Amino acid sequence: MSPGRLSWPAVTSDTEYEVSGNAFLNRLFGAHLHDVPWTGDRNSAIKELGDRVRAQGRRPYFVPYGVSNALGAVGYASTIAEIAAQASVMGFRPSAVVHCTGSAGTQAGLVVGASLALKGTRVVGIDIDAEPERVRADIISLAKAAADLLETPFNEAAVEVVAGHAGPAYGVPHDATVEAIKLAGALGSPRARSGLFGQRARRLDLARASRPLAA
Repeated sequence: MSPGRLSWPAVTSDTEYEVSGNAFLNRLFGAHLHDVPWTGDRNSAIKELGDRVRAQGRRPYFVPYGVSNALGAVGYASTIAEIAAQASVMGFRPSAVVHCTGSAGTQAGLVVGASLALKGTRVVGIDIDAEPERVRADIISLAKAAADLLETPFNEAAVEVVAGHAGPAYGVPHDATVEAIKLAGALGSPRARSGLFGQRARRLDLARASRPLAA
């Protein structure tokens, strides 16, 4: 691959997925992976595996998909304190924190954390599951539970989920993925920053105008 150019072959089989991204890192670090059929219920397969391990006399600790439970959301709430501290050192206050959202725990924690440490800062989640209504409902449920643990109020109106950006499947790159990587690389070049960033920013503005938030 030459500097400044990017090509990405289409993912055409499960084998290609297994040697890329998170799946590759899991194997690289020695994780023992269990393939399960996709049913939409992420946690039942994890619980069933835990039951089998427990029956073997071992003591498994259940970590839900995406670490998405009340305790996991509290952990993500603490992330906002770090963001606030780092932003203060850099001399600015973020108007928004934008991130991908799916299993809901990350955004639940960020919303609760922002209500405490970054008041007035929006937390905007980009739906990656193509299920914005379900994602938003899960965020609200987990955020309420996390807020209860922290003994702080929670306003569900603060939950923003942007629909319309989910890719074809988890771990499968597509045109928007490649464009984002190109943008990240181009921002490292002073000559390319101004024109290219302006072009991408205009496209993002058009995307925002045409893809409403899930209510």
